[in-house]
Amino acid sequence: MPRISKTDRRALGSATGLLVLGTIIRIVLAPDTADLRWQPAGSERAAESLDQVRGDLAVTLDQEAQAARPLEPGEQIDLNTADLSDLRRLPGIGRARAAAIQRGRVVRGPYGSVEDLAEIPGFGEGLVERLRPHVRQDPAAFRPSAVSAVGLLDLNRAQTHELEQITGIGPALAARIAAARAHNGGFGNLDELIEIPGIGPKTMQILRNEAFVR
Repeated sequence: MPRISKTDRRALGSATGLLVLGTIIRIVLAPDTADLRWQPAGSERAAESLDQVRGDLAVTLDQEAQAARPLEPGEQIDLNTADLSDLRRLPGIGRARAAAIQRGRVVRGPYGSVEDLAEIPGFGEGLVERLRPHVRQDPAAFRPSAVSAVGLLDLNRAQTHELEQITGIGPALAARIAAARAHNGGFGNLDELIEIPGIGPKTMQILRNEAFVR
């Protein structure tokens, strides 16, 4: 059997990749394509239909288009009600900082002034001043239901099986967190969890991104 050179293998790999990509795009965008369902081995639930995939893609594209829309002259974004797409329209605010603003209003309560942003790690005085003319705060408009919207877990209320949903938290560590919570009568702040065996700086950073204490 003749050997295939490295150059030929690269060319073959590129051609295969383009063929697969073209097929996916054609299936997703073709309006008359019949729904297909794929069910992984061991799964009882079929994958979403192509119509659902198209719908999700359309929503994502709309969100990205909204995030890229420049602020109008004099336009202000409400820190207590804006979604991720609108927050990303602010100068110097990308996806991570927009999510941090949302987490901040859930964990600390609604923003009363732009200076409250300084409590968020990574929000220095310069960034706060840059945002000042472009934001407003209406504490009365804040709704606690935003907790579920940003996917944060209240460590003082979560059941053990819910704690296991946090990245890197297994059954043993979830049980230790629940035991420490019961022993202390609840957590006063997230930093208290560093005292629990098995929780180090890396896990603490994950907890700050995925959980809160109230």
